[in-house]
Amino acid sequence: MQHGQPKTGQTRADKFWSIFLFTKDGKVKSPLIIYSFSLSVVLLAVYGASYFFLVDAVHHALIGSAAWVSDLAESLIPGLIGVGLVSLLQSTSKGKGYIPAAYVWLLLYAVFILAAMMLTLQMYEDRMFFLSLFFRLVPFPLVVGGSISWKMFLKNSGRKSGGQASPARGADSAGSF
Repeated sequence: MQHGQPKTGQTRADKFWSIFLFTKDGKVKSPLIIYSFSLSVVLLAVYGASYFFLVDAVHHALIGSAAWVSDLAESLIPGLIGVGLVSLLQSTSKGKGYIPAAYVWLLLYAVFILAAMMLTLQMYEDRMFFLSLFFRLVPFPLVVGGSISWKMFLKNSGRKSGGQASPARGADSAGSF
């Protein structure tokens, strides 16, 4: 029993979701999107772990220093360690375009979380607390790590392709990361 006419053409949503499907060979249609999304979760874990394990150590090491010095160090040192780990991961991976694309996912997560929290939090004090925490933890790894990752990608793809770079070309050059 059919409840409607079958669609003759694909909608925009159908075209978008079809990139996550497999081809007849069993390969992913768009490995860049799937691998970069998966790596974005790994990057979240790396940055989360670096902040989780290092913030207290940095805080205890800087007891007695000015509050702004301690706050700055608690924001930057774990971020630098995370950026270093991600850069090491990128330098050893075959698909160099996946990690820069993962930073695009991280940017989307950050924008979504910022917007959602601003809509959710009603009290001014709660919003200010969230914003101070958000701007202490998110921009540094996102901007510095993303910049370094894109520079590494462009440098690497410039050697291979004579100066023209795109994440898709870097992603297609290897089947795994």
